[in-house]
Amino acid sequence: DALLVCLREDLPKAFENESYRDEVEKIRLRFEDRQSEVFTTVQQKAQAQGYTILRTAAGLDIAPLVDGQVMTPEMFQQLPAERQRAIDKETQALNAELEDAYYQIRLFETDTRAGIDALNRQVAETTLAHTFAHLRQQYQAEKEVLTYPEELYKDILDNVADFLPNEEHEGELDLRRYTVNLLVDNSQTS
Repeated sequence: DALLVCLREDLPKAFENESYRDEVEKIRLRFEDRQSEVFTTVQQKAQAQGYTILRTAAGLDIAPLVDGQVMTPEMFQQLPAERQRAIDKETQALNAELEDAYYQIRLFETDTRAGIDALNRQVAETTLAHTFAHLRQQYQAEKEVLTYPEELYKDILDNVADFLPNEEHEGELDLRRYTVNLLVDNSQTS
């Protein structure tokens, strides 16, 4: 069956070719550039105010600097109360900006996933176009029969991730959901 060959061979190959991988890489690099730009902006602002961004087990944190070194808790305790309050206030403001940066990055991640999903759908549509055009032409006189290929086409596009290369599920694709069991009712032909 040409459709199963297309699903088993052609569609997975389309996601393995170099131009597809290059497009996915471009989308990912745009995300990494945007992410880096956002963090660099916050880092530069923190440095301009005498702070740095530290990586901790809990994530990123803002810390004051003294002579280019992170201020220790002991050094902080030795500061006058007014200076401690000022540092706390500045740290809170920079942490708020850091939270905003995280939010922007989550939006970038969503955009990146949407871009890759759109690319996947476009590749699938292009790969399936000929096979489904042939099915539509073959069954154009039988409108009831055409319903199945149209629903099948939509299902494949909605589940295109099933056809992407996946290291966890190496081997044969499970295409049982796309096979047809045909029952013929001859009761009215006697």
